[in-house]
Amino acid sequence: MVLGCGGFCAYLSRWWAVCSVLAWSAAICLLSLGQRFLTTSPRWLSKVNTLIYPFYILHQTAIVVCAFHIVKWDAGIGIKLVALLASSLSITVFL
Repeated sequence: MVLGCGGFCAYLSRWWAVCSVLAWSAAICLLSLGQRFLTTSPRWLSKVNTLIYPFYILHQTAIVVCAFHIVKWDAGIGIKLVALLASSLSITVFL
């Protein structure tokens, strides 16, 4: 005797089809809204673009150096993560 799921499987497959179409429609709608309204860039963006690269280099170096020492701690991953975030950000800001 083969057990079937009756009409529930058909209902479930239709439900996932509707959800998939809705998700794709929302993604296409958001992309088209972005294409229409995000055509210009603000004046401050060019200044920030020139300043972000040195911050990235300093922050990446601080993360690697701090993580090298924090990984050796005998603590949980949550404590290590918070310590790494706090130490790398504070080092980058004070440099």
